[in-house]
Amino acid sequence: MSILRKIIAAGSIAAGALAISTAGLAHDATVTPNGLGDTTSASPDKAHSCFYLSQWQNWHAPNPDVIYLRVRVNDIYRLDLSHPEPMLQDAFAHLISREHGDDSVCGPIDLDLSVSDGEGFRAPIFAKSITRLTPQQIALIPRKDLP
Repeated sequence: MSILRKIIAAGSIAAGALAISTAGLAHDATVTPNGLGDTTSASPDKAHSCFYLSQWQNWHAPNPDVIYLRVRVNDIYRLDLSHPEPMLQDAFAHLISREHGDDSVCGPIDLDLSVSDGEGFRAPIFAKSITRLTPQQIALIPRKDLP
């Protein structure tokens, strides 16, 4: 495990301990710029806030800045990218995910993504946030943009 991942993991553990210790003091809410007209929504079910790469069914990029992932049967996750990747719009693009040990995904640091044009060219993709969408948020996404 790289030093950076160890530092981030330690910070995540400390943040998680702090969150657990103050759980009774604050309302559980998530604020994410979801681009769907509502930037504040209640957190989804904690049991499903993480997923395994093996549960990832499909993906679609409605624009170069966003990827929607279909996970399990009914869950949609939104990945907001740190920089746009126009290759995601190509009809022949392949999204590649590399697994490093445990295949659980609970945050953007857990993803190692790249996009390929199918002819040997690959570009890395860095997610800055990952959000499990609520059924109401999913309903606002045009059908053509769903994975």
